[in-house]
Amino acid sequence: MNSIHSIALAKALEEFGFEVQLIVFLMYRGYTGKEISEITGIPRYTISRRLSKLEKVYKSKK
Repeated sequence: MNSIHSIALAKALEEFGFEVQLIVFLMYRGYTGKEISEITGIPRYTISRRLSKLEKVYKSKK
């Protein structure tokens, strides 16, 4: 990921709480949605929804 994309992602993540930041961190570390759900106790559907919202914010920051 180049620096422009990193900055856009960082700005998008600022708008979300720790929970979404943790999900992204775990995904970056290679965990699957199922594993993240088991680790955090967040339902997989909720993880998907939050990542979808993050993606929309991220695209608006690019």
